[in-house]
Amino acid sequence: MSTNKTMAFLLALIVLIIGLSAVSASDVSNTHEVQADSSHVDIPTTVKSIETSDNNIKAQEPSTNVKQKTNENSKSLNVQKTNKNIQTATKDIVSENTKSIEKTSIKQKSQKTADKSTYVVTKDTFNQYFNNGTLRDNIQNGDTLDFQGDFKTSSTENYTMIFNKPVNLISTTQNTNISLNSTSTDFFGNDYGDAVVFEKTASGSNITGLYFYNTQIIVKNASNIIFNNITKITENKKIGGGIGGFSIRENSSYVTVKNSYFYTRDNGGVSTLVGAYASHCIFDNNTLDVEGNVGNIIYFTTYNVDITDYSHTNEYNQITNNKIYGPSVSTSICYGIAISGCHNLVENNTIEYNNGMGITIQWGSGTPDESGSGSSSSGVPTYNNTYRNNVLLNNSHFSPSSNSTIINNTVTGRTNLITNTILLNNTLNTVQTSGIVTIGNSSIGNITILSTPKKSKTSYIIENNTIDNIILKAASGSGDTTENITINNNNITGKIYVTQTSGDVNNLNITSNNIGDYVALGEKRNQIVTNVLINNNKINSTKSYAIRITEKSENFTITNNQLYAMNATGNSAIQNDGIMNNIYEFNNTPINPKTTITIDPIKNTTVENTVIISGKLLDENQKPITNATVKIGVKDPESKNKYNVITDENGVYTKEFKVYYEGLYMVEVSYSGDATHAPSKDESSFNVLEATTTSMNITGNYNLNNNITIHVSVVNNANMPVDGKVSITIDNNENIVDLVNGCANLTVTLTEAGIHTITATYLGNDVYGQSSTTENITVNKVNTTTMLNIAGVVGLNK
Repeated sequence: MSTNKTMAFLLALIVLIIGLSAVSASDVSNTHEVQADSSHVDIPTTVKSIETSDNNIKAQEPSTNVKQKTNENSKSLNVQKTNKNIQTATKDIVSENTKSIEKTSIKQKSQKTADKSTYVVTKDTFNQYFNNGTLRDNIQNGDTLDFQGDFKTSSTENYTMIFNKPVNLISTTQNTNISLNSTSTDFFGNDYGDAVVFEKTASGSNITGLYFYNTQIIVKNASNIIFNNITKITENKKIGGGIGGFSIRENSSYVTVKNSYFYTRDNGGVSTLVGAYASHCIFDNNTLDVEGNVGNIIYFTTYNVDITDYSHTNEYNQITNNKIYGPSVSTSICYGIAISGCHNLVENNTIEYNNGMGITIQWGSGTPDESGSGSSSSGVPTYNNTYRNNVLLNNSHFSPSSNSTIINNTVTGRTNLITNTILLNNTLNTVQTSGIVTIGNSSIGNITILSTPKKSKTSYIIENNTIDNIILKAASGSGDTTENITINNNNITGKIYVTQTSGDVNNLNITSNNIGDYVALGEKRNQIVTNVLINNNKINSTKSYAIRITEKSENFTITNNQLYAMNATGNSAIQNDGIMNNIYEFNNTPINPKTTITIDPIKNTTVENTVIISGKLLDENQKPITNATVKIGVKDPESKNKYNVITDENGVYTKEFKVYYEGLYMVEVSYSGDATHAPSKDESSFNVLEATTTSMNITGNYNLNNNITIHVSVVNNANMPVDGKVSITIDNNENIVDLVNGCANLTVTLTEAGIHTITATYLGNDVYGQSSTTENITVNKVNTTTMLNIAGVVGLNK
């Protein structure tokens, strides 16, 4: 009996303990109501519920509801979030043990809210995290969405993504393809179709390593968003009509797009990467490649966006270190980089755009007025931008904004400069300029100074440059002017002259220049050139005059120049056509003793081979001029390159460089002269031909006095046979053989034993370059047998 009573007591005690444990657990395991302060959009509006089991706390996955109902019998816990501080209030709980669990649960709940979660998003789990394209409430600020697999919108599936919280988007599997098939139905950006959108409340998001195909991306009024290492492909689809395929807009700021790849082909003329009312953005180290009918490639615009502050938009953006490839055929609707706005930096970009506009300002609305003030009446101001260290290849053009600084750029196309521009240390092909412009320390092909309206202020300072020619375009209209021009301390390999059949040029100062040809001011009868100073220049002309002025020229002072013409020197090298007013000529002396610079013959070559330009610089007594600077200009089919080299103790100069394009190369070498030597120059050319490959096969018997046949074949880069002649040389004995269908054969008799060197060289022609191959053969001596025949009787002592 005693034993039975004891067992009954123990069973009752166990049941009681289990019951108490169950009640305690239910007090803290139910979900509690959370109220979020809506004024703080970066505070999560859900709190993860807590379970307890054996005093171990485990966090459940977040609920999909903002608020959850509580169990009627459970204890209520209200968490009020204010300014990111969590305040708690609890009802009294009888058990001390239960109180301890409750406190632990509250602490753990706060930590879990602060933690960030990572969710794997596939097409199967997409709707767990998006509701009609917008993030669900179970995604909290700072969470990470790991996209895996395809997200391709179709008639039955839609993967529009609207981000309204700061999140991190990644793809750990690197196999994501977000293809929303976005389709624009208008030209103003009002209906852009399905898209990936980052709203203002998504500020602070990071997007890394995602792939987008035919998908519109939009950032609206957001900030501090980073796109890193994304790929965006657009093909044969109008994505982003009126706003751009990737559009950062509506007062967005501090948005970075870096290390990414963009490819756009035939998208109906839509721009690729766009900032529209966007400031402090960075586009860095991206590759953008476009083909066919496309719009601008990188574009800061004011079209199709509501702007509340015209004085401050598209400011302080950085376009840096990008590689931009334009379409093979240039179009008027495609610019490499186009900007509107102020204080932007365009630096270290490389643009290859065949005869297209590489860098410019926005067309139409948003460009500054003539003064460069950029008042709101003329749209968004566009000035005070910096262009530095950019390279524009394939004859790409350059047209920077006014009031800008342009430093150390290389431009193979045309450069247009407008008012209040400073240009220093650039290498440019041709320059057209108007307004107030300073050009210094640069290497330039031709500079053309255009006429401007008389109401405009003009001032041109051109100094310390190397220039081919300077052209002054006379102001032919009654309301135009070409004036206030200073040309100082330049090396001008060609000439300075006035164009237009009629018109005015006024206030011209030409001082301390080395001019390799002539100065012609007023060559045309109706050109009027006035108020001119030509002072302290060295002019070495190939014409019958060094300076020419005409009957309508007035107020000239020509003094202290060293002048040399074909048949005249000093004052005699000044040609005055007709009766002129106020022409002063004095102290113009013959130029220093004549020099001669020559170019050694340059052999034709093929692509990626090294070319050597060399020659001599001699004085009038044919003695070498040592330690002198020789300027070498090489114009290839794509660009113009310039080099400076120094003559050695023999007056010899040498420059080696590789060639990368087929075609004709023009070479000009020049010496600018010094206090004791006159300038001189020379010209030459060479061709870079299509490469060939020569191969050789030798058949026959390599023994002495036998014949061998040398078979030679020559093909081009396409492995097609070429015609011409080959030289087959055997130990310095040359034979010239014609190629027939790319093949030539030569049979010879081997008359000497030993090692012989055979070289086959294709001699090239106007299309194909030389190539050769060499083999060694060993010719064996003829084997012999010696027979001994002894006549008579052979015997001892016989």
